[in-house]
Amino acid sequence: MLDFRGSSFLQLPQVDKHSRHLSLELWFMPRAEDGLLLYSGQAPGRGDFVLLHMRDAKVEFLYELGSGVGNTT
Repeated sequence: MLDFRGSSFLQLPQVDKHSRHLSLELWFMPRAEDGLLLYSGQAPGRGDFVLLHMRDAKVEFLYELGSGVGNTT
């Protein structure tokens, strides 16, 4: 089990751009009500991305795939 204390991160290898399927299972035990859990994408604010974070102790999933930011809580 990995243990992060606020400013740590884990970098995974880049997914093959020709892949059509990705399965990822994550387990979290947060120490705070707000925080970044997962980010994958280009530079923040530019290009496509997927983002999983906690806001007010609730998990929120945001994504941008070319037609505007989508949000699922």
